[in-house]
Amino acid sequence: GRSVLIGDIAGELTCLDRSSGLKLAQINAGVETIHDLEILPQLDALGNGTIFVAGDDGRVNSVRWNVAERKLVLSDRFRLGTGAMLSLAVDAEGTRFWSAGDDSRVYEIDLLSGEKTALPELPANRRVRDLEFSRTTLLAAQSYSLVGRTGDHAPNHPDETAQWVLKLNRDMKDVRDIEVTDDGEWT
Repeated sequence: GRSVLIGDIAGELTCLDRSSGLKLAQINAGVETIHDLEILPQLDALGNGTIFVAGDDGRVNSVRWNVAERKLVLSDRFRLGTGAMLSLAVDAEGTRFWSAGDDSRVYEIDLLSGEKTALPELPANRRVRDLEFSRTTLLAAQSYSLVGRTGDHAPNHPDETAQWVLKLNRDMKDVRDIEVTDDGEWT
């Protein structure tokens, strides 16, 4: 892309031109502090996009990027947890996103129906530092563990029996971020 999005501790979302560094747009995203942001993979017919912003007060807000007017507009607001939302993940189709944070829960939002669901509790009762979605697996990083949930996130294949799988590793020290390789595999 030609733009870079930056979220800051003051709750400001800024769009910069990647090559010149010039500020294209800025908006207060409606949260005290931006802990994470994710961009939906699809653009509308006019090339406008949607950005999700995770904040301190259990909320995730969406911001629309109007390309023609170079304007950011605050859109939907989702009240999810009781503590700070620290991380977001979006599926490849852009039909759902997940948020998690201080309250040790992962929340799923179906963007087509608007349904919000708190997923079953994680095996370790600690804050979720990061989420990552990999093809059919949702990964969550917590302190000394990496947790995966497979099955129910495969497009058109819901599975109510999907469980969190814990991969405890004492070599991991206060995990803050996870990313998945291009093959998308996790075992």
